[in-house]
Amino acid sequence: MYEDRPVDDYENLIAKIQRRTEPGERIFVGNARHDQIFINDAMLYFLSDRLPATRIHELHHGLATTTTTVQRQIIEQLEDNKVRLVVLRDEGELDPRCLPLPPDATVLDDYLREHFAPVAQYGRYELRQAKP
Repeated sequence: MYEDRPVDDYENLIAKIQRRTEPGERIFVGNARHDQIFINDAMLYFLSDRLPATRIHELHHGLATTTTTVQRQIIEQLEDNKVRLVVLRDEGELDPRCLPLPPDATVLDDYLREHFAPVAQYGRYELRQAKP
């Protein structure tokens, strides 16, 4: 799906996810910006053999991250599942179909920045771990 990801970086990312989490542990795979999202890399859940942290784990533009209500539900599930690891992909240049969402659509991004610190970078993917 993403032609710009070098295979070795992607394999290293998956290995790092597996080393930093336990089998059956839940992770969150999102994007660097959820106010301008096209789709997330949900395949990482399968490839890393880790469960999605939230009921809404396929993030599509206009569906999963449009409203503060939905973003707050995602945050609540991250907390309920005691998620320790998130993977965020920088989409870089956005698809023209991804028009910016309302200004209040940054609640999830603000939460992720406040509660998770960067620990590794693999190409466009940033691995973030829960702050103590």
